[in-house]
Amino acid sequence: SGQNNELPLIAERTGGIYFHASDAQALEEIYAVIDEYEPIEQDAEIRLLTTELYPWPLTVSMLLLIVLFVATARTGLSLGWRRGAQSQ
Repeated sequence: SGQNNELPLIAERTGGIYFHASDAQALEEIYAVIDEYEPIEQDAEIRLLTTELYPWPLTVSMLLLIVLFVATARTGLSLGWRRGAQSQ
């Protein structure tokens, strides 16, 4: 395609290098060449920082549960959760 013909020209004009890999072996060779230009040292350990978000909805639900219990205790309403509770 016309785009593939332009890539080597763009690489040449910008001071880059154009590589074309037609199979896996060629791709491995390209990686080896690139690694010679810019070797990258990688950390053996990858660290992932996480933030637990469950405390927020848990706190809200616990507060709502406390409000529900206090409201039913003050008004004397029964939610039917007790054994033997009869609904009227």
